[in-house]
Amino acid sequence: FFVCFALFATILSRGIITESIRFIHHRPRPAEVLMIESLVQKNGEAAFPSGHIAFFIPLALVAWGMSRKWGAVFLVSTIAMGVARIFIGVHWPTDIIGGIIVGFISYIIAWRLFLPYKPKLTESPPETPAT
Repeated sequence: FFVCFALFATILSRGIITESIRFIHHRPRPAEVLMIESLVQKNGEAAFPSGHIAFFIPLALVAWGMSRKWGAVFLVSTIAMGVARIFIGVHWPTDIIGGIIVGFISYIIAWRLFLPYKPKLTESPPETPAT
């Protein structure tokens, strides 16, 4: 269940919503605008929203649903990655915020679609008839 849920949420977030926004709105990256040399070359690609963050936020939220401890580690790591991408000149701060919003919205949509299929982990399995 969790693997399919995470797969759907990340495809929706990174593959569909992020790419749709980038198709409609092309925002140049900081290195292009500020004429600085970035550590990562992304010439011509749109910056908004951050695809990395839009991909990892749903995964972090799924991890949070499975284990609060590992979910917290994953969320902090994802935010740290976003901050690092700002410092290396690949994204603006609003690109990271946009990626967080896209990832969160994708998680909510996936949750609403997958909720009826969530296994009831507290229930015991049905008894099988003895043969």
